[in-house]
Amino acid sequence: MKTTTSKILFLLATLLITVSNAQQVSDSTKLKIDLAATGNVQTGNFERLQFINQLDFSLDSKDSKWNLHSRHLYLYQKVFGNKSQDDYLTRNFLTYRINEKFDVFGGFFYEKFFIKRIDRNIQYGVGTRYAIINKQRAFVQLGLMGSYANKKYVGANFQDFDNGGSDTIDGFFISPVLNSKFVIVPKRLIFNFLFWFQQDVGESENYRFNIETSLLAPVYKGLSLKVSFNDFYENINLVGAKANDTFLTYGLSYKFER
Repeated sequence: MKTTTSKILFLLATLLITVSNAQQVSDSTKLKIDLAATGNVQTGNFERLQFINQLDFSLDSKDSKWNLHSRHLYLYQKVFGNKSQDDYLTRNFLTYRINEKFDVFGGFFYEKFFIKRIDRNIQYGVGTRYAIINKQRAFVQLGLMGSYANKKYVGANFQDFDNGGSDTIDGFFISPVLNSKFVIVPKRLIFNFLFWFQQDVGESENYRFNIETSLLAPVYKGLSLKVSFNDFYENINLVGAKANDTFLTYGLSYKFER
């Protein structure tokens, strides 16, 4: 666990140093920060405290060959004082663009799902992506990643799955990815869609998929109204945890570019 913590701290420190350097050499890099935050506080007959926060960070080299992209999603909820959600996901990519359509990348993922009783999921991978459509108003990209994942649950009582009494599942995964963006109305309405599927090559039951969509309506200088829909499916779960989670959020998104 200490090794895992050290790796996460090293990654965060690297990102902070990168941001600091980007501020000092903004003439040689391209920086983008996208922040979306929503919250809900209710008291009285029903008590709830909820936060859904998302941060995207992207840094391009001057020649646009290298890109560092870091995505963070944090979900927290208490109902009548009882914590029902405390989830954190981060996905980080270091990409080298071979040309305007083709790239290769290395990735590091960290996930913690209180709601699914997953203590932590750490994943490292490499892959490639190809843009079959790359136009001003339409972007469609296909990708394929190979990775190793180590996932630790808070127990070992799995539903219809024998893990030999262990609370940890690890393995090598193949992950196809579809990423797209469509400008429906220029400067008025933008639609984003992301789908990925992960299959353990050694265990057929160990698979999952994720769908992320968002609709952006820019209103003023980087500020947009945002509606998002996420659907996450995990095939192996502990007793009492459901396989599928979906959530719909709406609020404001702010993008900073430099």
